[in-house]
Amino acid sequence: MKMKHAVYILIIGSIFLSACAAASYVHAEPILEEGRLSPAETVESFYQWYIDYSGTAESSSFRSPLSDKAYRESEYLSTAFIQSIDTFMTLPPEQANHDPILCAQNVPGKVFVEAVYQSNEKTRVLVGDDFAGYHRFTVDLVDQESQWLIDSVVCAISPAGAAEAFYTWYLGSIGAPGSEDFHNLLADGTYRESGLLSDGYISKVDELLASFEHGGYDPFLMAQDLPREFSVESGTDEMSALVHLYFGTETVHDLIVNFTQEKGWLQINSIQEANPPEDIDPTATNTEPIQVSGWLGYVVSLPDGSQYEDKLVLMPEGTGELGISGATPEIEAEIIALRDKVEPGKYAHFWGRLTCSVPDVNGCQFLVERLRYGASATEPEPIEDWEGTLKTSTFNGGESKVFVLDSPFAMQYSIDSNDPEMKTQLESLATNEAQVKVWGDLITGVPDVNGSRIQINKVEVLGEVVVSKPVTKNNVLDLKAGWQTYSNPMFGYQIQHPETARLEELPISGFPQDELPDGMSEADYMKQLEVTYGNSLCVQIEYALGYITISAPPNKGNKYVTCGRTGAGAGEMEGVSETITINGLEMNAKGFQIKGENETLDQSGETLWVELDDGIVIEYGSLPERSATLTDYQMKGAKMVREMVERFNSTK
Repeated sequence: MKMKHAVYILIIGSIFLSACAAASYVHAEPILEEGRLSPAETVESFYQWYIDYSGTAESSSFRSPLSDKAYRESEYLSTAFIQSIDTFMTLPPEQANHDPILCAQNVPGKVFVEAVYQSNEKTRVLVGDDFAGYHRFTVDLVDQESQWLIDSVVCAISPAGAAEAFYTWYLGSIGAPGSEDFHNLLADGTYRESGLLSDGYISKVDELLASFEHGGYDPFLMAQDLPREFSVESGTDEMSALVHLYFGTETVHDLIVNFTQEKGWLQINSIQEANPPEDIDPTATNTEPIQVSGWLGYVVSLPDGSQYEDKLVLMPEGTGELGISGATPEIEAEIIALRDKVEPGKYAHFWGRLTCSVPDVNGCQFLVERLRYGASATEPEPIEDWEGTLKTSTFNGGESKVFVLDSPFAMQYSIDSNDPEMKTQLESLATNEAQVKVWGDLITGVPDVNGSRIQINKVEVLGEVVVSKPVTKNNVLDLKAGWQTYSNPMFGYQIQHPETARLEELPISGFPQDELPDGMSEADYMKQLEVTYGNSLCVQIEYALGYITISAPPNKGNKYVTCGRTGAGAGEMEGVSETITINGLEMNAKGFQIKGENETLDQSGETLWVELDDGIVIEYGSLPERSATLTDYQMKGAKMVREMVERFNSTK
């Protein structure tokens, strides 16, 4: 589980911090451009102007920037915020009974920035003033044209507003992990000075922290890690708020924050999980390891002070996160090297044993015995008795059949078969999301769902399949549902293609020199050709691993634009031909397959073409994709390419 050994008390969790002052302005800001105000400076400058403009009620100089609409001229406010204030000022008096910028009915003598919370998603400032008691509000800012602008103000006069104020203060005062501003408000007791916790709740937190001997959690976050973001909404009753903490890219932790109003302002009385997970029973017997094969994911290091050093995030996003450790020092070193890598090199496939109901990230630990990453593909390895669900999905613009493993984490693999009958059966079962058991070979490092494929030789259906529509050989998978139609009125044809296909009309690139009319410049003749033919002489469609080009009769021999494959490449070439139906007529397409030094599509592939009676040439085949093989194209792309060719129709 790789627990960190420098510290063992969470206060520790993910927040082992040093002392800080409650009212200090503690935050981690990025390096600012010279001459540009920071978020805190922007807030301070605006509110100083606002207070100075107002003057004092006791003097004859008192003015209202709201009534005068002076705020509309401020360089510190966003257009959206100005419009929201305009709307507020049109409300009836019983609703517009306070200043929405100051969250008060009077003007304070001064305001101050108490904390700044910044994440990738938002920048929020907690602002206080010199009114008696606890009076705070939060200010959100947006970055527009290299300048911070105030975009909204939320008053801490409702549970939702008070919760937003507290978490802005708490997370802003903690600071950025690993920075000099990183502080432990739990260890030094600073949390007691927030002003937003009731005396009774402070005592409960004191007792809870004292009970932690070897590990624990943050009672305000109900977690051991810092969230990357938070949001707040009203709770189910008038004295509660619902706080959403966002961890990683998919995990959301919901908290119910309950309030009391004992001192004249709202204070937190308790925090609980909205959907608490079941407690892990240390005496449970369901700790038998599960064998794992070819799970795709990436390794993320956890913040300084976390109880664990890293975690594995499974793909696709949302599948789950768990603890990870190497079975040997060599494998552990590889895992460490994968931490926090960027795309495309961050993903890896992992093999080993998974054990849950143990002390690690999300209660599960993956002991890795083998892994692969980079461009290498694995040799086929046998799998048997794997249970799961068959579904359909898309990958790289192409239709894929997906096997979703029945396990604590629903890992996904693409699935196929070289046997035509079994392939048809898989399509039917995937369409109806059947529960199955499969046998075959697993290959990883291939261009398909999660970089994997199960090549099956046997499938067993578990239970009764509920057929959502009649299944025949012709309608196992309605690939044409939702297809789009491209029309070329100049040369009189249409072709249907999947919505995710990439269609491009190629511009004229040149002409034979002996065709240049006397007395006309090359530039003028090019303009004339463009007016005559536009970009419709050559149309190219790419889908998954395949392509189609349609070359109009005037472009015969690629006269004006290169339309189709320009060379065969180096390798063993074999002529091929096939019958294909176009315009309701069976036609003979001819071409070649080439096999180079290896089977990747940049060295191997296929190209076929057919010329119609009106002179239109349709070419189709495999794209020169280095990360895929000819077998991949034949399994994924070839069928779809031919489906599109057969959806070509002449309209003349």
